Amino acid sequence: MLAAAAWWPAACGRASVTRSPFIIAFISGGSIAARRPSVGFASTTPHGGNLRSEGTVARAKDKRRSISAVAKERPEKGSMALARERLGILELATMLGNVAEACRRCGIDRTSFYAWRRRFREQGLIGLQDRSPIPRNHPQKTPRQTARRVAALALQHPAYGCNRLQYLLHSEGMRLSAVTVQKLLKERGLGCRRQRWLTLEALATERSLRLTVEQSAFVEANNPSFRERHSETQAPGEVLCANILPVSRLRNEGKIFLCFVVDIYCAYAFAALKVGWHEQALTELMQNVVVPFYGVHELVVREVIASAALQCGDYAPTFATAEIKYHTTRLPLGHLHGFAERFGRIVSGEFFCGRRAAVDRLGMDCMQTELRLWLEKYNAKRCLDGYRNYGTPPAEMMDRWLAVRVPPPPEQPTMLGDLSNGFQNRFRGC
Repeated sequence: MLAAAAWWPAACGRASVTRSPFIIAFISGGSIAARRPSVGFASTTPHGGNLRSEGTVARAKDKRRSISAVAKERPEKGSMALARERLGILELATMLGNVAEACRRCGIDRTSFYAWRRRFREQGLIGLQDRSPIPRNHPQKTPRQTARRVAALALQHPAYGCNRLQYLLHSEGMRLSAVTVQKLLKERGLGCRRQRWLTLEALATERSLRLTVEQSAFVEANNPSFRERHSETQAPGEVLCANILPVSRLRNEGKIFLCFVVDIYCAYAFAALKVGWHEQALTELMQNVVVPFYGVHELVVREVIASAALQCGDYAPTFATAEIKYHTTRLPLGHLHGFAERFGRIVSGEFFCGRRAAVDRLGMDCMQTELRLWLEKYNAKRCLDGYRNYGTPPAEMMDRWLAVRVPPPPEQPTMLGDLSNGFQNRFRGC
């Protein structure tokens, strides 16, 4: 065989034996048909001649391209046009009486052809549409009843993690791993504490769920203002809550206190810093900032609720002069109004967290300026989740009310002048 292979190039006058499919098949012991190049490429003879001319090859390429054009330029996946196209291929095979020839003309494999024919016989034209490669049922998929039970336990015990929920499920005979429990909770939007808090709060607001003691404590711990859901207000400025908190210490001068007022309707806040305890800090904030702000919008401040630390006797006469009802909360000492507690958490975590150590370097004037800028950003852009903003910034919520409010009758005077005069008379000694 090797001698024949060495003799053939000399007889043909060629230097290479690897270019001839005849010699390759002869040496390897295979057939010429098995070694024939694919359709579309010109095969050569040992003498260099083409088995198919270039014109024949070009015409074959154009014919194949035109035949498979429909298969390549398919319409949108899953449409009925694709199903009708496949039905046409089945009809072509029936007309020709040759499945292989029909598949060759359309540029598809016979495996797909037989699969389409089986689906057409079982389901008709709808069976020829594209299907999702993901199976509908998986042998290891968690049953729906189990998944619903996991979600119910997560809402029943919202503070529990996936490990404790796994233990509860095991006690009920459901064998699930902690990873699977967490995956099921994520799929239902209950993967973290914040999602469970917002879900429970929404269900309680819609009155489709009556919260248990555990659920109420969980929601109120994440959103203290939810405690005040039973005292609704109809307009901005009707009810304000106030408090004074120690936030830092200034060297050689003493503690720094934050005096702030929060609107219960939209959580709009006003604040000022004072060095040392000032009994009239709240009165000054109300006179200089709060009352003028609501007066510009033609709103009236009717009631102020303060923490128990601000004794009613210190401020009641002053606010009574301005016809503002003032009283303290009925909560024990150390407990704040829900809106005041939420604002205290936000301002402590977002403003004072990185500035407590730099108070001596910045100074009170710089701190006051930065607090004013932070308050503008808080009121305009800070989205407050849960009751009662539900993701809306305080200023936007107030603007919505102002856009749709009913103006007061002309004969009813506003109380802005009375409020300002009351505060001014109080400080003049009247």
